[in-house]
Amino acid sequence: MLAVGLAVGGDDALVATYSVRHEFHRFLGMILTMVDLVRRVLHDRFVLPLPPERAFRLFTADGERDWVAGWEPRFPAPTADDAMPGTVFETGSTTIWVVVDAAPPTRIHYARVTPADSAGTVEVRLRPNGDRSEVTVVYDLTALSATGDRRLAEFAAGYPRFIATWRDEILAFLGR
Repeated sequence: MLAVGLAVGGDDALVATYSVRHEFHRFLGMILTMVDLVRRVLHDRFVLPLPPERAFRLFTADGERDWVAGWEPRFPAPTADDAMPGTVFETGSTTIWVVVDAAPPTRIHYARVTPADSAGTVEVRLRPNGDRSEVTVVYDLTALSATGDRRLAEFAAGYPRFIATWRDEILAFLGR
């Protein structure tokens, strides 16, 4: 459009230049808006009737098998300790997890990537409260595509219920 306007010259070139600048700024605004929308930091908490020393295992790759229906982590390399930083596992058809940091029994921090969908971190913190644990779960995810952005928006909208389900499933597993 700019090339055509410049080729014509005169007032048409000024109109074409304005139009290109206007479209560029509009496009830039859309990109900046997308950047604001694609990252979500979500946190919620719940209480478990276990001290952190007993609750921590429930938030490791192997420990989640006990209470998450269909949770089947696959480890590409054998590991004696699934909470050890550097441990890699996969879930579903494409999600890759890496233990980034852990301080048993109070914290475990994962990086997770679902190619072409989203990437980020998941942190579970356990704070002692008598013979109980206050569990805080933080998902910090960035969409990697428009589809990922839509999924992430839906995930964010349902996050409080998602975390409540964690609590309910763990309590059911514990028989309480």
